[in-house]
Amino acid sequence: MRIIQVMLSKGWGGAERIYFDLVKSLAEQGVQVQAVMDERFPKKDQLEGVENVIPAYVRPFSHWDFFAAFKLYDTVHQFAPDVIHYHLCRAALMGGRCKEVVCALGGDNPQQHQTQVLPQYK
Repeated sequence: MRIIQVMLSKGWGGAERIYFDLVKSLAEQGVQVQAVMDERFPKKDQLEGVENVIPAYVRPFSHWDFFAAFKLYDTVHQFAPDVIHYHLCRAALMGGRCKEVVCALGGDNPQQHQTQVLPQYK
């Protein structure tokens, strides 16, 4: 399976920690992961050289950056993933039209979650 994980934050907090741990865990399970991140991402050095992780860098200069969005679009289509996982708003805004977008709906209980393709992306 091929998965792209996209995190365009340059900081370090809870969401960035989830992204980092998820990329490493998926790679350890044998999943081919393209880790798309801001080139200023603080833990990028720890993802480079990890087996099954292909790092890619996008540096957005604002909340919406046309050139960064185009680079992300190009990266997604070159890698041809089975799944794209956007972390945080900026990544979702820039990458939302790259490929079919899937949204998980529900509360805190995973049994309540439903997955659907958002209508504007069908």
